[in-house]
Amino acid sequence: MRLQEKCVPCPVSCPVCNQAPEDEWHVLFGCETSVQARQTAGLAFTVESRMQQTTTARDIIHKICTNEDSNTAGQFAMLAWVLWNNRNNKVWNDTSEPGSSLGVKANHMWEEWY
Repeated sequence: MRLQEKCVPCPVSCPVCNQAPEDEWHVLFGCETSVQARQTAGLAFTVESRMQQTTTARDIIHKICTNEDSNTAGQFAMLAWVLWNNRNNKVWNDTSEPGSSLGVKANHMWEEWY
């Protein structure tokens, strides 16, 4: 969506689900893949309770990173990175993973890093 706003000709639909316009909210919170990933990662309650309190992706990210313990914030940051990486893999390599795999991957990567 941001590229379209800058007159860059590109598709606007989500490359992962092809069901909705792609913006940061959709990629991180609205796409079915992200819903499955956060459920599998055990972050559904944390994210969804913040979704009810705020209206922008930036606000949700900020609230989670400032109000949650460092482990939860780290898990969430890793999940966001994995979701964005999955989106880029779909765009550039035409490969993607199901949300449940992404949630497991995010948790594993966080544990490994932590």
